[in-house]
Amino acid sequence: MTQSNITLDEYKTSIQCLMNVALSQDNYASEAAAEVLLSLSNAPHWKLDLGKLHHLDDDKFNAALQCIYGKRKFIIEPDQIVKNSLAKFAKIKDQYKHLKFI
Repeated sequence: MTQSNITLDEYKTSIQCLMNVALSQDNYASEAAAEVLLSLSNAPHWKLDLGKLHHLDDDKFNAALQCIYGKRKFIIEPDQIVKNSLAKFAKIKDQYKHLKFI
């Protein structure tokens, strides 16, 4: 998949996929999922450790790439794409506050 081919629905589905991983697991894969989402939402304060991406299975890795493509193409924050996601993003920020860059 290339950036120009991603749809808004695919972007939304990818965000939801990574949100589920970040909220339901406690491992390097969940950290990678959280870092993708948080770095796309608030880049100055959250950085994506690319080395962690290898902990994602193929489907989750593709979801991470689609999130990056989607953010670039649509220029919409991940927390604005999924309805009622602000509480989930707040929970992700709290759960992974140890990863905060600044």
